[in-house]
Amino acid sequence: MRIRVLASIIMMVVIGTAGLHASVFPKIPDVILGINQPGPSGIPTDIEQSKSPWRLTDADIALFKGIGVNTIRIPVYPTNIGLDGTKLTWKRGDKFDAAEADKWTVDWSLLDATLDQFQRNGITPYICPHPYPLANWMTIYIPEDADRCLWFTSLIVKHVSAKYGNNVIYGWYENIWKNSMEPWYSGVYRYTLSSMFPAEWHRMLKNMYKGKIKSLNLAWNTHYKSFDEAPVWDLGTIRGIPADAYNNRRTYDLRTAIDLLSRERLLSWRTRLKQIAPGAMWAGACLHDGFDGYYDAQTGNPPACNWGIRTHAITSDVLAADNYQYPQKMLTAYRTIAKIAASEKKSYMAVEINGQSPAAFEAMMSASGSIRGALVWCGKEDAFGLIKTDDSTNKASLDAVKKLFTHLKDRKPEQTRYIPGTVYVYFPEETYRSAVLKSSHLDAYDHVCDTLSPSVFEPVFTSELLKLPGDAPIYVLEKYLPTKAIKAINQLGSRIICPYSYFVDENGRRIERSYVPKDFYADLQKSKYGAELLDAFMRVEEKEFNAAYKDEGAKAFTTSEFKSENEINPGALYNPMDLIDGDPVASRIVFADKLQDEYIDVELPVSKLVYGAFMETAFEDAGRRLANVTIRVSDDGKSWQDVYTTSAIKSDRIHIRFKPMMARFVRFDLGQSTDAIGTRLMEIGVLGR
Repeated sequence: MRIRVLASIIMMVVIGTAGLHASVFPKIPDVILGINQPGPSGIPTDIEQSKSPWRLTDADIALFKGIGVNTIRIPVYPTNIGLDGTKLTWKRGDKFDAAEADKWTVDWSLLDATLDQFQRNGITPYICPHPYPLANWMTIYIPEDADRCLWFTSLIVKHVSAKYGNNVIYGWYENIWKNSMEPWYSGVYRYTLSSMFPAEWHRMLKNMYKGKIKSLNLAWNTHYKSFDEAPVWDLGTIRGIPADAYNNRRTYDLRTAIDLLSRERLLSWRTRLKQIAPGAMWAGACLHDGFDGYYDAQTGNPPACNWGIRTHAITSDVLAADNYQYPQKMLTAYRTIAKIAASEKKSYMAVEINGQSPAAFEAMMSASGSIRGALVWCGKEDAFGLIKTDDSTNKASLDAVKKLFTHLKDRKPEQTRYIPGTVYVYFPEETYRSAVLKSSHLDAYDHVCDTLSPSVFEPVFTSELLKLPGDAPIYVLEKYLPTKAIKAINQLGSRIICPYSYFVDENGRRIERSYVPKDFYADLQKSKYGAELLDAFMRVEEKEFNAAYKDEGAKAFTTSEFKSENEINPGALYNPMDLIDGDPVASRIVFADKLQDEYIDVELPVSKLVYGAFMETAFEDAGRRLANVTIRVSDDGKSWQDVYTTSAIKSDRIHIRFKPMMARFVRFDLGQSTDAIGTRLMEIGVLGR
């Protein structure tokens, strides 16, 4: 009898447990087609404090299902489940007590109401737990951040899995992946505030050098007796980067360790997730625009301190990335990130796309390849969302999203696989991820991606250099490369199409090329697709020989009037110096909408032999379309000589070459704004030797 009763109890427990874990949501879609909802408690700009939360109605969801939506992505913050968010913040030396946190009272009603709504409508949830308020960034390689982040994420997953089952996608918003943006907010890197990070740095450094302190000393030219003596190197702040951080093996190792620490944490968490919710998908954190913070110091000061794309691919079930780039820049991310994902046998998913940018959807359709799906920003706001602040919907965008979703869903099997291209362009991911660079050529790489179709263009990694078939040329844009890549390149001789006579490795050492082109541009023009790539290599030349960088003493000024309202940085005045800061994206100037002469003067630190100039206009933005630009030079800034006048300007990048001459002042004369619409400029430069 006892045995029979015990068996009945066991059976009831088994049935009850199975019921708890039987998913109430549809299975995770083969092609994930979704939108990003602001969250269960508020609008995008005020999620934590909103008194009148906005949520999608059943009618809204029905509308989106009509264009193919099967997934909705939401953030979950502490206040969404009744927790005081300040309890999860930390200051220097503050450790997290998970056992104490386990005693906190949680209110699941708001999250459950949202998930119940998804269940009613047959929607697969994509849940992004975030233990900090919206404006705070987290860094998974810092123990204080990681402990809080993983505890909170685990708390959410355990509840959802127990009540709703495992057919759920989990991930994070970009606020958690790294602190590359953090110096813009506080002026410092978060790891400098962590009392626990130095021990983690020393542990990982020891692993990297296999416990051999002699190897470390040889690489760093030091005489340490133990790894614990190694300082946490200074990567600089928004106020500047130390000169000894550039191309230095020590900072290279610090950034490598950060990537590996992140990888270690993420692999551990993914294992834990699969234990809690075996059938769930882990999408990791979404990479933020382009290449996840792979900026050089001239265009993204200070250098991003991140875990890289490959770590994301290794530690996630799908490689998720958002993209708010201009549409013409999107193929860069779609093709290269998809290649990295495919190399780890993963697919790529665009998790945030501007909801009011039909051109972005068209770009993604042309990318094809191993794309698992796409999510479009829905938010009730006018900048990116499909639903505006007045509750109206953007029909043109909805139609474009439906077209994108239909394309992704109806692709043929061969369209869902990554198929290698035939035009090889080297992508030094190790350098971008780990080196602190004064200069890189990702802007030129962007242009290559957008010039060549995805079916033709093939990003090449270091490990592939000596394995590529045939004798096809390999285009190399960068001068700063890992040692192993330089060795491979020197074996390939004339197959390498590159303007440099030498490279610089991660230790800052100059290594001569085994093959030096007599006339690089002649070699380029002879190669297949060389004519198409000419513009990209001209951008390389412009960066290498730009004599007008702000941080090297150049000045830019004008008496022309600018618009009073700064569209990028409200409250700040437009400054012509921003045109020579090396950043062609984040800063710009906009002339006033009035009848006036528009010009910018550049003063070089010293008189130089100048032979050219370049400028980037916001050609795709609203603004005056330039008919021509006249370049004038001067020794004293008073007496000017015309050296070149452009005509028939048809693109945003204007390359100008003229007879070399000595000058200290260069004027970019845009002519008169006769239509009373101000011109927008992104970047200007002067070529000199």
